[in-house]
Amino acid sequence: MATPAEVMETYYETYGTGDYATVPFSEDVVFESVLGKEEGRENVVNHLTVAHGGGAVKEKLIPQNMVFDGDRVAVEVVAELSFEVDIPDFPFGDAKAGETIAVRFGAFYEIKDDAIARVSVYRF
Repeated sequence: MATPAEVMETYYETYGTGDYATVPFSEDVVFESVLGKEEGRENVVNHLTVAHGGGAVKEKLIPQNMVFDGDRVAVEVVAELSFEVDIPDFPFGDAKAGETIAVRFGAFYEIKDDAIARVSVYRF
């Protein structure tokens, strides 16, 4: 059985590939963000794929501070978002091809059976 720290390490490594099907989400994961709430692994993977323009937006998550409380984790994160195309209505402002922006946010995770069972993302 993996420790919560190991699950989070795997989460950040796999999330950064852009292949969200490899992220250790549980089958019943709940993902909440500024874009809404998704439930179930398939829906979350699809949501993240669409939210990242099918690969047109690369997102690298850089955890700044991580606090563990059993299977719950609170993280301050910087997301580096790189754009391959112009996205004038991107949720964090107009984005231009070739540009990279940094967005700071907080996220809360719940881990169950070596997988992420809940993600709640909050923007600063």
